[in-house]
Amino acid sequence: MTSAARKTVFTFLVFALVSLLLFLTVQLGHVARLVPLKVVVLAFGLVLFQLLLELWPGLARLFTPYEQVHLPGASRVENPREEGHHASDGSQRIGLVISWIGLAVVLAYLFGFLVGISLYLFLYLKVRAGESLRFSVVASLAAATLLFLVFEVVLGSSLYEGALFALPW
Repeated sequence: MTSAARKTVFTFLVFALVSLLLFLTVQLGHVARLVPLKVVVLAFGLVLFQLLLELWPGLARLFTPYEQVHLPGASRVENPREEGHHASDGSQRIGLVISWIGLAVVLAYLFGFLVGISLYLFLYLKVRAGESLRFSVVASLAAATLLFLVFEVVLGSSLYEGALFALPW
């Protein structure tokens, strides 16, 4: 059996396991299935996507531009002993990553999960990744729509609405 065939068989077995978990989770009581259903639906979608990519290689070619990893601000791994490299460079990068994560948490707290995460994605794509305004807006709206559909419509659970929207005005 080839490596690709083994990978497809493994993915199919994982898909079968996640499908079984989805079936068992749906049979739980309304309160008991609240959190597990979210996890299982997400896992089901991701494993189904992986299985489709493995079964139809032509479909995988649509996503090849995204396989080239381009992390804004990331460069090749450097030897810290090289001339001109300072230890503070790593600290600055870590500080920047923590700052962006902190911004996501603050935005989600203030504006709610749906609006906050969408706003964070827009800011990250526009400011840090240097994407165009059009792409940043479309990606943010697509993420908001996906979050709304998965959590509000499919799973029937409301997302955190934010500290500012909870005020009585």
